[in-house]
Amino acid sequence: MKLQDAQAIAREVIAALAPACERIEVAGGVRRHKPDPHDIEIVALPRFREAPLGFFDTQRVAETDGAISAASASGLLRLDSDVKRNGPRYKRFLSRGTETIVELFLVHDPAQWGVIFAIRTGPADFGHRLVTSRAQGGAMPVGAAVRDGWLTNMGTKVATREEHDYFSFIGVPYWPPEERTLAKLEAWLARGGRARRGGGS
Repeated sequence: MKLQDAQAIAREVIAALAPACERIEVAGGVRRHKPDPHDIEIVALPRFREAPLGFFDTQRVAETDGAISAASASGLLRLDSDVKRNGPRYKRFLSRGTETIVELFLVHDPAQWGVIFAIRTGPADFGHRLVTSRAQGGAMPVGAAVRDGWLTNMGTKVATREEHDYFSFIGVPYWPPEERTLAKLEAWLARGGRARRGGGS
């Protein structure tokens, strides 16, 4: 798939879901301007509302549920029947006409945005090294980790509202998405790149 075709699909999907989101951005190869992305990754922070649950209780409902249903009814998206993923944080669709894979990653707290957006921008091997401990040759400070969408430090959640917050915490330079490669990260680590320790929520 050509980049311009993937960008067009991403714009259409984002336009359909945006009214139900606090924030929504394209990630993956499209964000990195990869000439031939094989899929489209989108990261979204849904708007949430409290819906009745029985007589006295309520439940937190993502407004993206309704937007996705509308997009499915219009034929813009349909759930991938071969690789079934329709959970509260990750959904996998096929786009109208092109059958292009569209992956939707849902952020449940704005303080998780930075870490999730950075990892989902990729590429995959770069993102994997970002969350691997320095003790195992990765970029993550010892004692820090990514769990359930949160950056944590010694078990304490660390707010990363923007990508800059995440890269600053782990001590890796903030490179533009199109410059992020495993080779560049490995070269930087080999030169003695140091992670900032500490932090807090």
